[in-house]
Amino acid sequence: MMTRVKLVPIAEWAKSLMGEHAPHPNTLRNWTHAGKISPHPVRMGLKFFVQEDARFIDPVAERRERILSGR
Repeated sequence: MMTRVKLVPIAEWAKSLMGEHAPHPNTLRNWTHAGKISPHPVRMGLKFFVQEDARFIDPVAERRERILSGR
């Protein structure tokens, strides 16, 4: 049996994660296209939806951290 994953609009996700410091919708759209949200948001109609447990990732910062830590 498949488990159902709850999807929320990306703006609501950002607000729940960052509160009043949530980025502008254009920034969220840029993050989506740049692959900085994992798991990747899904576009339905004109809106992007993301899993509630999604997280922001910065590939450049993660790579820098791996290089500095020797991994």
